[in-house]
Amino acid sequence: MKQIILMRHCHAASRQTGESDESRGLDGKGIRQAAVIGSKMVSNRMYPDLIIHSSAVRALETASIIKDALESDCVMQPEPLLYSASLRIYEEIICSVPDIHTTVMLIAHNPVLEEVVSNLLAKHTGMGTAHLLFADIKIDFWRDFKLSGNTFIKTQFLSPESSE
Repeated sequence: MKQIILMRHCHAASRQTGESDESRGLDGKGIRQAAVIGSKMVSNRMYPDLIIHSSAVRALETASIIKDALESDCVMQPEPLLYSASLRIYEEIICSVPDIHTTVMLIAHNPVLEEVVSNLLAKHTGMGTAHLLFADIKIDFWRDFKLSGNTFIKTQFLSPESSE
């Protein structure tokens, strides 16, 4: 069995004149959201051994705050393709994860992240900032991951506002 955690980055600061979208970091709200989600992940025993995040500063900052909250030595891996990836690219990234990793977390962006989650669950699912889907997937090898037709043993949503 493999576990996947799909998360939208936390709330970002507004873009300043001349600043690229990719260079926007978290604002105060986003920093608080990341700390809350990290704490909820601990409470729910969600410990990734690999965090793959987009190259955007806000995704890196989200990943770093969560890793600190988990007090984890998990590997953090930037993946520039996640910044503007298609559904196919998401599937390729996940399928290429080495099988030594049991629990993988992806931190990325809408609208495609929302499409990925909706495809996985076969129903439209909104992904606000700092929202997270955790899923136990009945596969032994990451290469067998599919964006649809997986058998889930368990799924769980977390958000900064949720009561979990």
